[in-house]
Amino acid sequence: MEKFNVGDKVKVVKVESKDECFFVKVGMVGTVERLEDENLYTVKLDNYDGGWGENRSKKYFFDYQIEKVVNEDTKVIDRTNYGKLKFGDVCRVGFGGDLRGYEENDLVEIVELRYTGDIGKVLVRPYGYNTHKSEYDRDWFYDYELVFVNRDSKKNFLDEDLISRDELEKRLGKSNRAMRLEVAKLAEKIGVISLSKVGGYRLVNKSLTTSEDIAKEMEIVQHQINEHQSRIEHLNKRTSRLIADLEVLKEQQMDLVAKGE
Repeated sequence: MEKFNVGDKVKVVKVESKDECFFVKVGMVGTVERLEDENLYTVKLDNYDGGWGENRSKKYFFDYQIEKVVNEDTKVIDRTNYGKLKFGDVCRVGFGGDLRGYEENDLVEIVELRYTGDIGKVLVRPYGYNTHKSEYDRDWFYDYELVFVNRDSKKNFLDEDLISRDELEKRLGKSNRAMRLEVAKLAEKIGVISLSKVGGYRLVNKSLTTSEDIAKEMEIVQHQINEHQSRIEHLNKRTSRLIADLEVLKEQQMDLVAKGE
C-alpha cells in the first residue's frame, strides 16, 4: 500500500549525499507529484531552485526520507505568542513552509518586533554556536512560527516604557560606569532613548498601531537625534581647540630641534 498520495504535503526528515549535492536540507517542504517505485516518490520542493531553475525543484525521495504534514491551508495558527515575545527572547523555529534557510528546531534570538493589527513579525538572528548560519544572518518570521524557549532578563532590561539608571544598575549588577558602557554598546545596534531632561532608558517603540502614537514617538526620536548632534558639535569645538594647541606644541618642538636644544 502506498504510504503517500499524489498531492500530499510532505517535509524532508532525512537527506543523503545525493541530496546534499543539490542543497536539499532537512525541513524543506514540498508536494508529492508521483509514485516512481514501491517506496520512491517524486516531490516538487517549495521555493527551491538549487541554482538551476524551477524545473530542478523536483527531487526523488524514499518514503523514509519524508513525512506527511498538515496542509497549510487548513492549519490552525497558534496565536499564543501574540504580544508576548520580547527583545532578547530565545525561541525555537517551528515548522513552516518557508524556514528562510533555517532548519526546524534551530534556536534564534529576537532582535526586533513589529505588530500591525493582529499580525506580529519578529526579526531574529541565530542563537548559540551550534548553528549553520552566521550571527549576521537575520530573517523575519511571524510570531506564530516561533516557539518560546527562555528569556534573559538582562537582555530585556530596556524593553519597558522607562527604567531608571539606578534600577538598571541593580538589575545588571554593575557599577554606574559599567552600566553606561553596556548601554552605549547596545545603542550602537539598537535605537535607545535616553533624553537628558527625562532620565532613564528605553528602546524606540516600533510596535505602535496608530498614526498619532507613531507621530509622538517620531518626535521623541528626533529630539534624541538632536541631542546627539548637539553633543557632536560641542565635541567638535573642543576637539578643534585641542588640535590647534597640538599644532602650536609641534611648532615649538620643531624650533627647539632646529636650535639643537
